[in-house]
Amino acid sequence: MRRGPLALVADDDNEVCEMIRLLLESQGMRVQVAPDTDKLQRLLREETPRVLIVDWYLPKRSGLEVIKSLRQEKGNKDIGVILISGKATMPQDTVVALESGADDYLFKPFDPRILLARVQALIRRQIWMGAGSEEDSVLSSGKLQVQLLERRVLAGERPVSLTRLEFELLVYFLRNPQRTLGRRELLEAVWKYPDDLETRTVDKHVENIRRKLGSIGKRVETVPTIGYRLVD
Repeated sequence: MRRGPLALVADDDNEVCEMIRLLLESQGMRVQVAPDTDKLQRLLREETPRVLIVDWYLPKRSGLEVIKSLRQEKGNKDIGVILISGKATMPQDTVVALESGADDYLFKPFDPRILLARVQALIRRQIWMGAGSEEDSVLSSGKLQVQLLERRVLAGERPVSLTRLEFELLVYFLRNPQRTLGRRELLEAVWKYPDDLETRTVDKHVENIRRKLGSIGKRVETVPTIGYRLVD
C-alpha cells in the first residue's frame, strides 16, 4: 500500500488538532501534530510535508513568522500552507497572511468540509505543477484502488459508485489494513461520533460497500462482537 501525503498541523489547541487529524486521515493522509514551534521545526527536519496547517497564535513564535521562515528555504517552497486563526481578525489580516507566504487563510471555527476541500485543492495544484506524485493520492490493496482526489473507486477495472460516507469508510479500512476496527472507532473516525447514531449504522454501510465491490467486498471481514477488518 502506498503511503499517503504528509500533513503537519501546528496548533496548541488539542481539540482542533484531533479534529483535523481524524478528518485528513479519513482521506488517506498521514498527519503529525505539533503543539509548538519547537516540535514543528523538528518534524520539518524529519520529513517535508505536502501540507502545513498552522495557527496564527502559537507559543513562542507566531504562525506568520513560521511561514516567512519556511518560505525562505528553497526546499520548502512547494509546501501548501493554510494559516488558521481563532482570534478576531480584520479583512486586511487575510492580505497579511497571503503576503507572508500562506496559500490560504481560515478563521476558526471553520467547517471541516471547507478545510478538506482546500487541502485537496492544494495537493491537486502541486500535482498539476509537477511538485508531487499522483501516487500520493492513491490507496490500493490488491485489485482495489481508491483515488482520493478524484474520489474514485476501482474494483479491478470496474468503477464503483459509493456515497460520501461509504467512500470515507472504505478509505479508513485501507488506511488500517489487517487491524480489527471496532464499530465505535469507525463511528468516531468517519461520522465524527454523533450521539444520535447507533453502531448498526456502521453495519449497514459495510453491507453496502461489500455489495458494491462484488467479490472484492468479501475482504471486509466481520470480527464477531467487535467490528470489521480488511484482509489481504
